[in-house]
Amino acid sequence: MTDDHTVTNDTVSNGSGGPSDLDGGAESVDTGVAVFVLPASGWLRVTGPDSTKFLDSLISQDLRSVEPGEVCFGLLLEPQGKMGFSIDLALVDENEWLVGTDVDRGAELMNALRRFLIRVAVDLVPVETGAVIEVIGEGFDDVFGHLNAIPPVPGRLSTSTLSADDGAAPDERTATHSVTTPDGTYSVVWYRSDWIYPRFVGVVTVAPAGAAAPENDADRHGGGPDGPEYAADMVTTMADTLEDHGVVTGDPVLRERRRIQAGVPAAATELDGIIPQEAGIVERRVSFTKGCFMGQELVCRIDSRGHVNRRLVRLGAAEAVEVGSELSLDTKVVGTVTSGAQTDSGWFGLGFVRREVSEAATLTAGGVAVTVRSASSGF
Repeated sequence: MTDDHTVTNDTVSNGSGGPSDLDGGAESVDTGVAVFVLPASGWLRVTGPDSTKFLDSLISQDLRSVEPGEVCFGLLLEPQGKMGFSIDLALVDENEWLVGTDVDRGAELMNALRRFLIRVAVDLVPVETGAVIEVIGEGFDDVFGHLNAIPPVPGRLSTSTLSADDGAAPDERTATHSVTTPDGTYSVVWYRSDWIYPRFVGVVTVAPAGAAAPENDADRHGGGPDGPEYAADMVTTMADTLEDHGVVTGDPVLRERRRIQAGVPAAATELDGIIPQEAGIVERRVSFTKGCFMGQELVCRIDSRGHVNRRLVRLGAAEAVEVGSELSLDTKVVGTVTSGAQTDSGWFGLGFVRREVSEAATLTAGGVAVTVRSASSGF
């Protein structure tokens, strides 16, 4: 892996892609294309004639208006309105949804949904193929060209096949669980989900015959005795397949750096137990016109006549700041650092600050000057 994204006749390589000022300020973030392979341990299939009605009764987004071949984004909240799961929902067929949340939280999400399976014709099963492809940054057309795939437009799905023989021609049909592929070929459902720059997610829905999944749910989600080994094998296999197509993948450290630079909250560090408005994720993931959903009362009350007392912001500093450090304005503690990453352009971080703290304010953390760069970009 290099420090710059380079596109040759044969390969697309991951790296920083060079700095770019996305916000019109002094900061520089990596914007070049990067490709990652993640375990599919956060993904489920939700199928059956009642699948849309079932999900719509729980999720914060209006799912009844979604057509086959479309994707939307929502939240599964706790009954009191606190964060449970951020969810991507792709309707691949009339009665089949691909439902994804954070890596390694699929089993937890399945259990949360199962509590409400009362007299409904719905089946919940893990996505068994073990891998998700993520393409982020500028220059994504080169990656999709190498993969013989079409970048999806916002809100729509596209599908492609991927094999050592360059796969089949891409198309814009929606893929279902009944798709069959030759041995050695993967079927991938793609959708667009931008951060502060383009981002595409490809869920592998069909794997070759030789890539059999474990027989139990716990292993499929990485929690059983064979789960971690299976997940690692599937990620490695998919990364090798992408490299055969001339696409080099990045490691988890690079992905975490890109997430933090983009101002995207993560479940473990920013979203656990918070009110959704604190993280700036409501605009994209909540419908205030759909009717009832779980946890609606708190979210709607804040939207209509209230506010939250803190908000998630992007941070910057000339030197590294320890995660968990208190952020102070003069002598008053006004926030906490939740994520951080060191880059060639300095330290980037995320943190919660009190609502009276303005953008571009200069705070201190452990004697280091920290600038509030902007509000979280949400996701």
